[in-house]
Amino acid sequence: MNRISVIISASIIIICLISCDSTQSADRIDESRATTIKIATNNGTPDLDSIVRNHKFTRLETSEECLVGEVYKLSCRNEKYYILDRHLQKALFVFDEEGKFRNRIGRRGRGPGEFIEPTDFIVSDSSVTVFDMFGHKLLYYNPDGTFIRSVRLPYSIYEIESGRDGSVIYAVGGDNSKCDSLKNYELLEIGPEGDIRAKVYKNKYSMDFSNKYDLQGFDEDVIYKKAFRPAVYMLRDKNLYAKYIFDIPSHALPGDYEKLCRGGNFERFIKQYRDEYTYFNGQFWETDRYAGIGITAKRMPYLVVYDKDTHRTVSGLVGITFGGNEPDRNGLFATVMNGPVDVAGNRITGVLDQTRLSPGMQAALFGQREETGYANPVIVTLDLMP
Repeated sequence: MNRISVIISASIIIICLISCDSTQSADRIDESRATTIKIATNNGTPDLDSIVRNHKFTRLETSEECLVGEVYKLSCRNEKYYILDRHLQKALFVFDEEGKFRNRIGRRGRGPGEFIEPTDFIVSDSSVTVFDMFGHKLLYYNPDGTFIRSVRLPYSIYEIESGRDGSVIYAVGGDNSKCDSLKNYELLEIGPEGDIRAKVYKNKYSMDFSNKYDLQGFDEDVIYKKAFRPAVYMLRDKNLYAKYIFDIPSHALPGDYEKLCRGGNFERFIKQYRDEYTYFNGQFWETDRYAGIGITAKRMPYLVVYDKDTHRTVSGLVGITFGGNEPDRNGLFATVMNGPVDVAGNRITGVLDQTRLSPGMQAALFGQREETGYANPVIVTLDLMP
């Protein structure tokens, strides 16, 4: 190893020690206040008409400067839609309530105010925070896209989230194997300058099985979930609490499935679980009254909706018939709810890829359209029963 490499390695270790020292850590999950939800799958269509009070479709403007490829995350704040296309366009778009394009947040590059990839983002009343995983930094912008500043991160994380007030940022820990005090911690609480304030839940068998975000805001709290793990957790006061535990009565994953995946058994496990097991697939949302849970059973996706008032559930297969002219509204709502969504109160906002719909179904849902070719997604707003 040459002298420069030694200096760089030593610098990384010193930065880790400084960043990680004197922080609070919590290694256990409190399950004493959790609600248990019994999971049952139904091969019919979920009866969502009984819980959806109103719905609205908003077409997003389609132009060369705002072509949205794949919606990876959606946030509704300050009467605007913030839409992250992480992989295709590598851009964060802003549209108003009428679907008109307003601006982008940041741009690709390696200069000031630029990111390699907009991996995740948080919107507050006064600013937008973008996390660039490959650039190892947080970037702060005004809502109009004006760059404010950036903060380098001397450790690895995968995603970020905060409660509605934006005062606390939680992050999913990445590969910090070279930093002993952070190694195997699933969650970190970080300050606006990138300082680590707390380390939460140490698990040496933790693995990332899903391409969905594991963190999401709900009121002032932050929800944490991982695909296959039969529970949803709440982060509060630097601790992790089980909020919901899913009781899967048959074909549930073995309790030590994460341990079984270690040591080169991952591929074998993947083949096995797809055909044999019923499991939580990582999709979750929660309104004031309802909780939506994504379940996969023998490769088939289901949506289970739990009523917190009556403690009853409705469930059914996810998906709509894309080729007909009479859309199944229940199936359409289930499809929207099973994708990236934003939740506030009893309102769910999601997206629908209208390019997958037949012309007849597009006309049935949105009315006749004159333009042809590619069209941006449609925003679907669902007001659920209070």
